[in-house]
Amino acid sequence: SGYVQISADKVTAPPACMVKSGPKDYDFNASLVSCGYARVPARDQFTKMDQYRKLEAQARSSRIGIWKSEPSAAKQIKKEAKKEAAKKPRYYIGDKHTREYHRPDCQKVKKIRPGQRTEFRSKEEARKEKYRPCKICKP
Repeated sequence: SGYVQISADKVTAPPACMVKSGPKDYDFNASLVSCGYARVPARDQFTKMDQYRKLEAQARSSRIGIWKSEPSAAKQIKKEAKKEAAKKPRYYIGDKHTREYHRPDCQKVKKIRPGQRTEFRSKEEARKEKYRPCKICKP
């Protein structure tokens, strides 16, 4: 993609985020990034990449343009934690014969006979009953 410049006399009352490239000229691409209307391409390499990345980071932290509705870091962390919690099993399967407890999707669970199977609501509950964690699924 090409490098675009626009003349200052063509712009009336430019926004503060506009990036000058000379006394009368603006760097249009840098201005788009700085004003939050464009992202810096991740795969392309170009001479002003570092400058553009800094402008993008400033726009993102200022939450302008396309970054306006981006969730804050705290919200993003909470969202990730919820996803991780959803992945964790809500119960564990114990083998009375081996005294091991497993995740429900562990390959060893399929081999436990129905009479030897017990269910725990938490790891702590399994440990209280003197069960040890499986070395394969590592609950």
